Amino acid sequence: MKALSQKDQNILIDVEETYKHIEEVCQYLNDEEGWYVDSSNSTVTTKYKKYPNSNSYTMKMEGELNFPIENMCSIVYEIEYFNEFVPFCSQSYSVFSLINIFHCYFSI
Repeated sequence: MKALSQKDQNILIDVEETYKHIEEVCQYLNDEEGWYVDSSNSTVTTKYKKYPNSNSYTMKMEGELNFPIENMCSIVYEIEYFNEFVPFCSQSYSVFSLINIFHCYFSI
């Protein structure tokens, strides 16, 4: 079996670090403690909580929406512009995108 090149080793390290970060994010989002309900209706509940040791907040929306998934994807992929149309959002950017997992960052 051929040894990995330095470039491939670096890629593998990046994938492992990204995987660890994804696991941390999933654990954080799945932890039901500390979430405040901002709004709730028959289809969607919006929650938020302060990210530990920072001035940032995480927003989580749960529910079923009756419109094409492409519409939602287009909103998520425009995360860099959230600070232009979301009240009190002073900064927004995507942290990483990997297949169907997308983690976003907002600062209020």
